[in-house]
Amino acid sequence: MVNHVMMTLLVFGLVQGYRRWKAEGQEEVGWLGGQRWRRELKRLNRDKVIVFSQDRYGIFDVNAVLQLRGVKVRAPPEEVGGREETLKRYYLKEKV
Repeated sequence: MVNHVMMTLLVFGLVQGYRRWKAEGQEEVGWLGGQRWRRELKRLNRDKVIVFSQDRYGIFDVNAVLQLRGVKVRAPPEEVGGREETLKRYYLKEKV
């Protein structure tokens, strides 16, 4: 029982330290509890996909991958931009 309590406190302290380290240099929005922090993290990463190619991989926005595959995206987010911006961002030529 004592081991379980000590392990729980240790992990809680480790997570708090990680969150403070991760928040350095970012604007202070307010301190979130553990569940709200995980929900916010999921929200920020929900439109990401991992693309594997041979022995390499990359994490991309799903809208950028769809644009590169030639699928028309109705309203891509501003940070993704259009097909031309996506091609420039990843240093690709038109033929993908």
